[in-house]
Amino acid sequence: MFAKITIEEALFELEALRVLLQESVKRDDKPSNQEMEYYGAVVEKLHSSGYEVYPVTWRQTQNDSGLSKRPPAHQVLKQVEMLSIRLRDMLPDQKERTQLFPVQKGYVFIIMAMSDDLQLPDIHEAIKLACQSHGLSAQRVDEIEDTGRITDNIIECIRKAEIVIADLTLNRPNCFYEAGYAHGFGREVIFTARKGTVLEFDIKDYQVTFYENTVTLRNKLTKRLGAVLEKLRKETSIEA
Repeated sequence: MFAKITIEEALFELEALRVLLQESVKRDDKPSNQEMEYYGAVVEKLHSSGYEVYPVTWRQTQNDSGLSKRPPAHQVLKQVEMLSIRLRDMLPDQKERTQLFPVQKGYVFIIMAMSDDLQLPDIHEAIKLACQSHGLSAQRVDEIEDTGRITDNIIECIRKAEIVIADLTLNRPNCFYEAGYAHGFGREVIFTARKGTVLEFDIKDYQVTFYENTVTLRNKLTKRLGAVLEKLRKETSIEA
């Protein structure tokens, strides 16, 4: 018996899988058994939660010898994308989402890599200082005092954030799918990256603030935040 899952949680997990499958497609490879099992688990959890979704390629087929045969990665990726679209159609619209998950004004959620890179603590501090200059409260998931699952905390923070800042330095897959979830949930996302970062192809169409050092990051991000806040305040006044 699989645990139950919300649509938002399923979209989060499917976005993670999509990033992995894209790498398999680039290599012209088949998805790994782990990726196939991961997809199958998401589908089964959706079924256990009462959602009628019937993707056809996540199950491994059998060849004439009775051996397991995995479909090409591009086929599975297409199914993941189609399932994600179908699930998004089942979500409430933006107005209803705002009512269900109210935005916490002035709250910023930071998405970034966490590793041994010596510059990352300074990048984190520069982002927080840029937010503070506008009276915003910025938080990264590891700063949350909660004993629950990290994934649940990330989803909750994205839901309530007025702005999400996604720093793509080090090109971590989790940063891409967390940012993708924030976009899908209708949150305002600001992308930053250290100069020299190689971006995934599906991010290149978005405005990314590149920086050479943390001083540049703080200055550029402060300016970008000002523009985003002005836009959000105008939208709020129009809705009112």
